[in-house]
Amino acid sequence: MVAGSLCTEKMRNYKRKTQYMPMTEDQLAAARTLIARGVSISQAAKEIGFHESTLRDRLQKGGGTKLGRFRATFSAEQEAQLLNHCIDLDKRFFGLTLKSLRFLLFKYAEENNIPHQFSVEAQLAGRDFTRTFMKRNKLSLRVPRKTSVARTMGFNRIQLTQYFNNLEAIMKKYNFSPNQIFNMDETGVQTVPNILPKHVAPTGKKEVAKAVAAEQGQTVSAVCAVSPIGYFVPPFFYIRKKKRKSASY
Repeated sequence: MVAGSLCTEKMRNYKRKTQYMPMTEDQLAAARTLIARGVSISQAAKEIGFHESTLRDRLQKGGGTKLGRFRATFSAEQEAQLLNHCIDLDKRFFGLTLKSLRFLLFKYAEENNIPHQFSVEAQLAGRDFTRTFMKRNKLSLRVPRKTSVARTMGFNRIQLTQYFNNLEAIMKKYNFSPNQIFNMDETGVQTVPNILPKHVAPTGKKEVAKAVAAEQGQTVSAVCAVSPIGYFVPPFFYIRKKKRKSASY
C-alpha cells in the first residue's frame, strides 16, 4: 500500500529527464514551406533544429510529435471559459471550494458531450486532474475572510465613486491638515486567544495544558484611530452586558 502511494506521488510530480523536444505543428508547417521553395529535406531539418530522419518521419505521418497516448480533456478555449467563470465567482465573493470545482469540471464535460475519464458515480473530476487544472491556470486554494452581504453590496464602483467625490469636496472646503485627519476602524478582540503559543513540555506527554482566564472567551469590540503623521487615540474597548452603576459616575 505504501509502495503504491509512493509510485502514484512520483508519477504525479514527474519531471522530464531528457532534453528531447517535440516537433510542433508550426515547425512542421515551416519545414513544408521551405521544401516547397526548393530547399532539401536535410537543409529544412537543420533550419527548424531537427534531424533529417525525424522530419521525414513527421512528413510521412502528417502531424507533429505527440507525447504519449493521452489527450487533453478540455481545449484551450474551454479551459479559458472555465477559468473566467472561476475568477468571476471569486470577484462576486462566491468562490468555489475544491469539491465544487471538481463538480463544475464534471458537469461542464457532461453538458458539452466532451469525452472524459471522470467518475460518473461520484459526479466529480479527479483530484489530480483538478489540481493540475488549477496549477496550469494559476489558481490556488485560499482561506477567505468572512464578509457580510451588506458590505459586499456596498463595495461597488458607484458607492466608491460617490465616497471619494464627497471626500474631495470636504477636503477642498475645509482644507484639513494631516494632524486633523484620523482613520478610525473597529475590530473584534477575543478575551481568550484561540491559538496559544507552543511551550516546552516533556517528550511523550499526551496532554499539554496552559492556564487561561476562561476556556470560552468573549468578543470585545475595539475602536482605534490614527492620523497620517502618527498621532493616535488610545483604543476604546466596548464590553457587552456591562452596565455602570450610578455611583461610579
